[in-house]
Amino acid sequence: MTRPAGTAGQLVLELYVRDLKKSRRFYLDYGFSLARDDGDFVELQWDDSLLFLEQVNDKPETPVSPVGNILIMVPNHGSKRR
Repeated sequence: MTRPAGTAGQLVLELYVRDLKKSRRFYLDYGFSLARDDGDFVELQWDDSLLFLEQVNDKPETPVSPVGNILIMVPNHGSKRR
């Protein structure tokens, strides 16, 4: 895959999740690969981009309105959208 312009040195994103097993399965089904699994923390990889997921059981409720916007540059996977 050719890296889109302007993505070199991209930040690594870590997401806190309530159900790591379910979240991990979602990203693996989407095309990420598993780079590391430490039980309550996983490192996922797409080419040279990383995504960290950490299970946090006492995480606050998800806000009704989004509080951010995340763009992960990957090839077109429109056929895998749910």
